Amino acid sequence: PPYCYLEAGKLRINMDGTNTGACSEHQLCICQFMEPDWYLFGPGGIVAFASVVVLAYAYKKHLRRTRGMVDGRVAMSDFADKSGAYMLAVTLTLGIAGLVGAPVLSSQRLQAM
Repeated sequence: PPYCYLEAGKLRINMDGTNTGACSEHQLCICQFMEPDWYLFGPGGIVAFASVVVLAYAYKKHLRRTRGMVDGRVAMSDFADKSGAYMLAVTLTLGIAGLVGAPVLSSQRLQAM
């Protein structure tokens, strides 16, 4: 079989996958090449998008603060920013969910095979 398998109690490795034999009771396949499903990349994409949004929001606030210091129009909301804190909390939560969710989804897929 391609990749790695057990044959007569010995681990055999065929890294390039050129061995075309079939898996059987005598040749137990241990690892097979599997194409990752698209949903495993979803959490990373969501976190990346949310991070860009938070970065753009923070930069906008930074510009407003620096311009306000020059003009003397500094608002308290520029420093005590509830919405920015919520955005950051959501981004961190999505990051943690993605880090936990992707391996869980991947292991469920392996068990289904």
